[in-house]
Amino acid sequence: DDQAAEPLWARFYELGTNRPIFTGRDRVLRYDFNEIERERRVGYAYYGRWPARLLAEEYPRWRARVERPRVLVSTDIGGTDPDDFQSMVHFLLYADMFDVEGLVSSPYGPGRRDHILQVIDHYATDYPNLKQHSDRYPDPEALRRIAKQGALQGVPGSGVGAPSEGSDWIVQCARRQDTRPLWVLVWGGIEDLAQALHDAPDIAGKLRVYFI
Repeated sequence: DDQAAEPLWARFYELGTNRPIFTGRDRVLRYDFNEIERERRVGYAYYGRWPARLLAEEYPRWRARVERPRVLVSTDIGGTDPDDFQSMVHFLLYADMFDVEGLVSSPYGPGRRDHILQVIDHYATDYPNLKQHSDRYPDPEALRRIAKQGALQGVPGSGVGAPSEGSDWIVQCARRQDTRPLWVLVWGGIEDLAQALHDAPDIAGKLRVYFI
């Protein structure tokens, strides 16, 4: 391998594995470029440098122009199913695109703040490599400081109960002197957001809520 060579990108990748894929006239998917016929190898651009200009020139200009959104995630990670572990890994992979202001454990079931910390520990392992691609990835210790525990008990019919560390943190983040709205991504229980709005109705205009 030539370590000094410029990077190449494949034209097609397999979803889920991100492995380059190739096909000849027989339309059979293969992972080895050398397994397709010569006519396809030399007559079709399976590899190229198409993203190079985008990454080197256009992407930095876009980043400088676009305002980074403020984001707080409310998640039931560790709760009734494993999907939020996957979502948190995916979110942290793109964490250089946001100002991450909070990671609140708002569980259905047994999910707790410790489950957020587990994912951050794995993120810390990859952090040196991520920093090679972007200097905007948040420090793992900074993420640990903004991981908060939300309500552990269900709320009565009124929809609110007692303040939690998580609901108080939502209020604190929303009241910061920042012209940008705070995007609250609700992946789990909505109790902490409801409690925050009950305790501090003045923050409603600063919030943008995406509830899944």
